[in-house]
Amino acid sequence: MRGDDAALAVAERARTVLAAEVSQSWRAAVDRHHKANPFTPEEWASVAALEGWKGQQVLKRHPELAYGSTILAVLATETHVLCLQLGDGDILFVDSQGHTRRAVPRDDQVATKQTSSLWRRNAAAEVRIHVYDGLEDLPALVLAATDGYAESYKSDKDFLEIGTDYLGMVRNEGFDSLEHRLKDHLDETSWGGSGDDITVGLISRLVREQVPDVDAIKERTHA
Repeated sequence: MRGDDAALAVAERARTVLAAEVSQSWRAAVDRHHKANPFTPEEWASVAALEGWKGQQVLKRHPELAYGSTILAVLATETHVLCLQLGDGDILFVDSQGHTRRAVPRDDQVATKQTSSLWRRNAAAEVRIHVYDGLEDLPALVLAATDGYAESYKSDKDFLEIGTDYLGMVRNEGFDSLEHRLKDHLDETSWGGSGDDITVGLISRLVREQVPDVDAIKERTHA
């Protein structure tokens, strides 16, 4: 991406080139791994117990089903932030004041159909793409999280407040301190919420400075 590229042009290239390459390279990697590591008798028995004979036959024809995966991907430059999403999970943009929003709107169809996944033949066409080129107002922090994180909160409003908390930790304490306690924090969130595993990725402009009081920001947001 060049600094003067329009967001629409970047998004179109990502949609027509990058999404397809990701899908194709994933299928090639799955094929290599499956040939080197065929399913074991124990794995076939597990499939039979869960899905029956029909499930075994489907998996024999489409072994990529066993590798199905969603995608949350972010690429940040000095002028653009490119987001790709396939399936569930969240990519959050946090501005310098701690206000948080989703970079990629929720897919309302996720709840009514099978989650989009790389095993689908049309996976590239289902990738959702967003490009931000605010130049003077790029996000201070970008957070990508698997769906277990949002599902651990009682409301979407409560979940989005994590953006303010993470921005404060990164700026006041730095990434080293955050990384040191991130696993325990995520485990605690999962145990008290969905029980699902949570994976998180963070990108920040890494300006370590004091941010406005977190509680004050939340009070203003609530008001």
